[in-house]
Amino acid sequence: MPIPLYTRAGTPVNPTPLMDAKYSYRYPMGMDLKPGSTLHDRLRDAVLERARASHSVMSRRYASWNEIDQTLTSYIPLSELEEIEKEKDSRRPVSIVVPASQAVLETLLTYLVTAFLDDPIFRYAGMGPEDVFGARLLEMVVSNQSRRGKMGVQLHTMFRDSLAYGFGVVTPIWTEKNGPPVAGGTPNLLFEGNELWNIDPYNFLPDPGVAVQDVQRGEFVGWVAKENRMELLGRELYTPSMFNCRYLAHITGISSLGQDSSNREEGGPREDLSVRNRMDVIYQYINLVPKEWEVGKYDRPEKWLFGLAGDEVLICCGPLGLDHNMFPVALCSPDFDGYSVTPMSKVESVYGLQTLINFLYNSHIANVRKAINDMLVVDPQMINLNDLFNQGPGKLLRLRRSAWGRGVKGAVEQLPVTDVTRGHIPDASNITDVMEKVSGAVDSLQGIMRTGGERRSATEFEGTRQSALSRLERAARVSSLQAMVDLAYMIAFQTQQFMSRNTYVKLVGRFEEEMRADFGDVERVLVGPLDLNVAFDVLIPDGTLPTSGSPSIWLQMMQVLGANPELAQGFDMVRMFKHWARLTGAKNVNDFVRRADVQVMENEEVQAEAQAGNIIPMAEAARGLA
Repeated sequence: MPIPLYTRAGTPVNPTPLMDAKYSYRYPMGMDLKPGSTLHDRLRDAVLERARASHSVMSRRYASWNEIDQTLTSYIPLSELEEIEKEKDSRRPVSIVVPASQAVLETLLTYLVTAFLDDPIFRYAGMGPEDVFGARLLEMVVSNQSRRGKMGVQLHTMFRDSLAYGFGVVTPIWTEKNGPPVAGGTPNLLFEGNELWNIDPYNFLPDPGVAVQDVQRGEFVGWVAKENRMELLGRELYTPSMFNCRYLAHITGISSLGQDSSNREEGGPREDLSVRNRMDVIYQYINLVPKEWEVGKYDRPEKWLFGLAGDEVLICCGPLGLDHNMFPVALCSPDFDGYSVTPMSKVESVYGLQTLINFLYNSHIANVRKAINDMLVVDPQMINLNDLFNQGPGKLLRLRRSAWGRGVKGAVEQLPVTDVTRGHIPDASNITDVMEKVSGAVDSLQGIMRTGGERRSATEFEGTRQSALSRLERAARVSSLQAMVDLAYMIAFQTQQFMSRNTYVKLVGRFEEEMRADFGDVERVLVGPLDLNVAFDVLIPDGTLPTSGSPSIWLQMMQVLGANPELAQGFDMVRMFKHWARLTGAKNVNDFVRRADVQVMENEEVQAEAQAGNIIPMAEAARGLA
């Protein structure tokens, strides 16, 4: 059996120098992008120059973010004295991070997830009467992609990053997943659709000349991705815009900007200990004039994508060609100030209070640990010190012969201990209340009832909760305008542009009743690319919770309408009932709606009914839905 050969991190897999390696590639647009060529190296340097300029600005925030990471991991490196204490008895308490910031983060994050991640996440409407039907199908197709691609997971990470670091970033990528080739070598397409990739704030490289909310106005935007050579080689097979991946065996693959600077793991910044195939890739979108860059004849700005592996080899280079004409990056920053590249986050705004709470708790723990360690004053002429060193219970201390008969008073005495930290725990509780008021994550949103005082009425509780929710709605609405709207447009345009095969969608969601009226009592409908070729608009989520209204008030309104026939004629009681049911927490109201009976008729009967005007073709029905 052959012995496997391993390489150390930072050592090329193939010892042949990069400049001596030769592979056959056909580069896009006839450009000479072989590593070492004049054009290749000039473009490589341009990408590196912008990435390093951005990194020099972003890296100034890493120290603050590391402190945030520490407050969210509930971990403090032990001092030498505490390590000795833990070795003596692992049950003894040591310094901790009180998870107050974690509670604030979880409360705010829960609101954003509840407000935005109900299916369908992205909603669309037709621009004109002829677009209504296609926009509904588009919404169902995108909803299917969001479930298959688990977009909710990436959006959760984006929201969490925005609350912890001040901004969160995702990029929508059109993905085609292939299985083993079928007969004749034809690729077996298993799935095509949009997927979201999270961009770590520590690896994000935006244009430092624009504010965080204006990322689309910058000259460039990029990030460092931690990938591996095997993945890139496999992707090159099915991606015409990728090349030069076979050259990656001749470089170390480590980028000067690829160091993991985060402090999320215990013990400090993580080190990548992979022994082979690691590949740091700088992906960068640049708005450039091809004629000025000598990569084309077009003399107007055009968005291009560059991929630089290991700071040495370009693996992609070419115009984006996306119909939405945007940098495919969506950024969420609910606490932005309108001017900063890296704004302060909600968790960072209460970091000083969190540090004070940690001090109060840990100083009290240290004082208690000191008090229970028996600080004794001993007269060595009266007591046998060897007996005193026995740490077990039931001690027997023997007096020296010279002290016999004189009594034991004064032989051993406990030093008086004054607990100056007695008030630290109540003080910490008060400071926690201040943190919650500053952040908006008050007790009513955490599911904690007020203690003490008179009994709280239902009206008081509901009013307090609604006031607290209104503060969070501001952050949610800003997040919607910044990230969710841009994502909805990008995902829809990319679906229209790149979808190549028919796909089945399930008849569920907002338009289930209307669509069943057109397609009949079926579970799934086949949708093709031409069905989605419509003009659409995005329905902007307002950031309110589905259950943020008052169920009792809506119930009273329905009772009033039910008792007044004249009012009842002007309102849709069925839709009002559904809204009331959703306020009470019911998400599957449509499961209980009666479906219309489907009638099967012979061709002759259909023609006769159509001539009589009793039925119309489906195309006319679709146009009439507007």
